Amino acid sequence: MSLGALSFLTPLPLLGLIALPIIWWLLRATPPSPSRVAFPPTRLLKDLLQTQNSPAHSPWWLTLLRLIIATLVILALAQPVLNKADPLLSGQSQKGPLIVVLDNGWRAANHWPLRKIMLQSLFEEAQSQERLVFLVPTAPGNINADLDRISAHEGISLIEQLTPTAFNGDRTKALAKLEKSLARTYGQTTQTPINGSLYWLSDGIDQNDEQVIAETFKQLSQRGVEINIVTPDEKSLPLGLSARLGQNGVLYGVVEASKANFDRSGQILALSKRNEVLGRSSFDLKAGTQTIEAQIDLPLELRNQIASLRIVGHQSAGSVHLLDQRSHWRRVGLISNESGKAAQPLLSALYYINRALDPFAQVVKSDSADVAQTVSKFTEQGVSVIMMADVGRLIGAPLLRLTEWVEEGGVLIRFAGPHMEESQDSLLPTPLREGGRRLGGALSWAKPQQLTKFDDDSPFAGLTIPDDVFVTRQ
Repeated sequence: MSLGALSFLTPLPLLGLIALPIIWWLLRATPPSPSRVAFPPTRLLKDLLQTQNSPAHSPWWLTLLRLIIATLVILALAQPVLNKADPLLSGQSQKGPLIVVLDNGWRAANHWPLRKIMLQSLFEEAQSQERLVFLVPTAPGNINADLDRISAHEGISLIEQLTPTAFNGDRTKALAKLEKSLARTYGQTTQTPINGSLYWLSDGIDQNDEQVIAETFKQLSQRGVEINIVTPDEKSLPLGLSARLGQNGVLYGVVEASKANFDRSGQILALSKRNEVLGRSSFDLKAGTQTIEAQIDLPLELRNQIASLRIVGHQSAGSVHLLDQRSHWRRVGLISNESGKAAQPLLSALYYINRALDPFAQVVKSDSADVAQTVSKFTEQGVSVIMMADVGRLIGAPLLRLTEWVEEGGVLIRFAGPHMEESQDSLLPTPLREGGRRLGGALSWAKPQQLTKFDDDSPFAGLTIPDDVFVTRQ
């Protein structure tokens, strides 16, 4: 119901204005006379004067004030709304349905509060015009999943339940559901006029579905539906974030923009599992460039505690990247009996181990052949894995220190060789066979043997054994 620039969402309580004369009469009613009770004559009561008088009617100003209060209460119950000078729903389609296609995927999270304000305005105008509403979210969810028509009042109550999802929206599937819902309400024929309004609250990002959207909107326009497309400002579009490991395990945050017409800048936060800020890195994405990398410069101990990367000021799921064990850079210590630089590096016991580990870990080597000194140095540096290449029996302080280090969670990997065969210690997974193995030459097989599957308690458990690897001799 509208009265000039003022509309009432619930006009029924306005009938209470009819009762104002009755309220006026009740307010002016003469109060009941005081009852008289006989009291024994007393000397003290004889000279008392009767100074209290009861008026026949309430004062006119008090009656007027009460009537104004009653009128304001009735008007408040009618939910008055001041009409906008330029309403969203106007024209010849004022009596048709309101169709709202809502992009509610992760790309819409960055400007979601503005979308809720827009939905509130649309549904309130539809309620004042007594229009049906079709709410069409494009991302999967439980809100109006069947796209049944609802009242504008029901639409207002759904606004607080609507939240952006962490998934991509499927506009093609959502529009197909809308066509089925309209067919149930207005019939299967495309010639039946609908005469409504459609608002598409777009997230502003193309998803290669423009042709399907254009064809659907064209059909609805031919049936009298007024099409309105609302897109966010390009500067508020979300940024995508991922991570990349560079040379020597350097961690980079990779920022990607969907459109590159403007300069974009910001900061990337490196967070721990408890959302503690471990570090931050700035980026400056120039116009015309869609991708930029920002280096996360932290010590190895802190860098391995990073659980997620997040772009400051962006609320979408695409602006958060979770890290797992693959992004951690381990410190590995290598120990052998060789001292310094070998005269023939290709024959060094650590050469190929170093080559295999270098792309995936921070390799720490010692220039000293003193195993006790090297073990003490590595354990103090907090290495995750120690690899020994043909180191014989461990005794004394190195054995005790390595035993404590392994019991605290360290991983010790030992490569067998002549020195280990001759003398063994307790830091071996199984006793090695001593003697009887040297037959004056290489022990070989007539048929090459394949590697067997690693045990479940092995450090290499879960690794796939390649089919093209064979052992011809030991």
